Amino acid sequence: MGRKNESPNRQGRKRSHATRASRDVRPAAISLPPPLVKAVNRLARQQHHTTSELVHEVLRRCIRDVEADAPWRRAVAYDRKKAKALVVRTDDELEDAINDIVNDYPHGAA
Repeated sequence: MGRKNESPNRQGRKRSHATRASRDVRPAAISLPPPLVKAVNRLARQQHHTTSELVHEVLRRCIRDVEADAPWRRAVAYDRKKAKALVVRTDDELEDAINDIVNDYPHGAA
């Protein structure tokens, strides 16, 4: 069995009792191209998980990664907005613009 609180399901795959019992789940129909379905099924078998468990974990990680990138995206958007407002013709104007951006940047916002 391996880990504590696990038992095999009908297909012999490991399933956590805690995950099954404590999560409110709802079915969601999605359409996938056949090669992706094969890859998901193959990976689920290799990882000893159900397809639903694998898709749940992949989506959870994707959402976590997107949310973690949000401060970076806000910083890039802020920098683009500031760059559009600049008109730089000389090296001295460029240096002044860089200093202004560094001094104006909302350091606590990101």
